[in-house]
Amino acid sequence: MLQIESTYQNLAERVLAGQDNLNEEENAAITDFYLLWNLRQRAKSNPPQFPGIPGWRPKVIISEKNEQERMEKAGIAYWNQEGKLPDHVSVGTSLQLEILAERERMNGTKWGIFTVKARNGEFLVPDRLSEHTALPLSPRICFVAGYSNRNVDSSFVRQYNSLAIANAEKFYFASHIKNCPIFLRAK
Repeated sequence: MLQIESTYQNLAERVLAGQDNLNEEENAAITDFYLLWNLRQRAKSNPPQFPGIPGWRPKVIISEKNEQERMEKAGIAYWNQEGKLPDHVSVGTSLQLEILAERERMNGTKWGIFTVKARNGEFLVPDRLSEHTALPLSPRICFVAGYSNRNVDSSFVRQYNSLAIANAEKFYFASHIKNCPIFLRAK
């Protein structure tokens, strides 16, 4: 997961510096980060049901924090002093498997770079955005799957922000919330 985050961060910095075309590897990096973001939120909303294997006791228990961290870094699961697989270890393993499966589903996805025209608003950032494939990068730049690059006006920003609010589970945020137009519902 650290590799996914680092690869995406490097790409994000290049796009923020003005890169406006994405190759196959860069599209895959955006897809991976999009999947990681949404799958982490889903895991946070649905914690593990069984932190251990019922009826099974491990032969080796790793109780030293340094050894636990070394094993985590190496991608090795371990059982703690309570004889349980720690939640973050089981969730991490589960996320990795889900990302592999979802990569297949989203294989070949192309992402467009949407840039907000001057004085046309800013993008909100929700805690999850799984019902449509968009990934905000900055207040004025958003990756959107299945489209080519484009400059967008307040109408698109309003539509995106309304979907972001509707899809947010617990929160959303922005650089300047007052600059984030939305569609208001009729009362």
